[in-house]
Amino acid sequence: MSNTITNLIPDIIKAWEIASREKPNLINAVSKNASAYKAAKNETVRSPVAPENSTYDVTPSMTPLAAADMAYTNRDITLDTEKGYKFHFESEEQMGLRGSGAYDTMFQQNVANSYKKICADVSTAVAALYYNASRAYGTAGTTPFATDLSPLNAAKTILDRNGAPDDRYCILDYNAAFNFTNLTQNTNVNQAGSDVTRRTGEMLPTHGFRVMQDGNVPTHTVGTSVNQDVNGGDAIGTTSITYHGGDGGTILVGDTVSISGDTSGPGGTVSRYVVNTAITAAAGEIVINSPGLISAWGDTTEIALGSTDYVANLAFSSDAFQLGARAPQGDDSAIDETIIVDPMTGLPFRFAVYKGYRVTNYEVSLLFGVGKGNPAHAAIIMG
Repeated sequence: MSNTITNLIPDIIKAWEIASREKPNLINAVSKNASAYKAAKNETVRSPVAPENSTYDVTPSMTPLAAADMAYTNRDITLDTEKGYKFHFESEEQMGLRGSGAYDTMFQQNVANSYKKICADVSTAVAALYYNASRAYGTAGTTPFATDLSPLNAAKTILDRNGAPDDRYCILDYNAAFNFTNLTQNTNVNQAGSDVTRRTGEMLPTHGFRVMQDGNVPTHTVGTSVNQDVNGGDAIGTTSITYHGGDGGTILVGDTVSISGDTSGPGGTVSRYVVNTAITAAAGEIVINSPGLISAWGDTTEIALGSTDYVANLAFSSDAFQLGARAPQGDDSAIDETIIVDPMTGLPFRFAVYKGYRVTNYEVSLLFGVGKGNPAHAAIIMG
């Protein structure tokens, strides 16, 4: 006869209340791919993407309308990451802890820490996709929102111009969040229209974004290449920019590129594009994210590559990034298991119990994968 975990479920649920745990805002902001629940580990889940066609002038005719071929694509998520967290109690340890009344607390804290750690891994994986953004705004190495809300308004302009939907989020690191909540536009009731930020610390929706902070916002380390020139010129909408004349240093995924005189960015600023292909050559192609150039680049114009590391604060619609997750399959030596859904993220975890020789081992686990969504629906606010 095997033991049952059912009577432990109230303790597991209670564990959510005592965890020293940051809110998983980045996880909650991105698109969840429901089809992931059907996929096995290392299987790929594909989301179809319809291309844009061109309009035409309608002319009445007895000739049937000709078909227009289009190349449909997809975006992928592979459930390739399985994370577990384990803890155990020996039989005598359990007896001593129960006698002192400390067992329930210790058990709950262990369970709570497991959710905290695994969700941090998920959030880090999502944050690592920051380079899947159309453009960047701000000053690298300088924390935004020091004086006003213009960085968020700039991000709004970028997403509006790209046609991004309205379910928008802005995820800030702690320093940017500090500046944001310290602005009088957010703390003074006559300016903010509410005393929520001053009294509770909650960041008010601004410029159409739900603004949140997350400890997993990454810092980008820039490449070393300089002195690149545009080779042949590129039209509006181009995503592959031919270059030459460089020193052969590196151009890294997540680097930003611009050219002198291109003031097509928000408010007439220089428009900075985000690189999504690493390069280690003096000549070749810089690949930027969709929707590509919003201003034509002329032949031999010098390319300005970002030379300062930056914090990649993100402003995006939820479909700019994708997350798929499910509880892993068991079919092992566990004497019992159950599925617990994290009320903070909605992610389903497997909780399993393993009996050894005078010791009981507990494991919490999650299978997940992340994928790039629509880059036109994301922008980086550099810090």
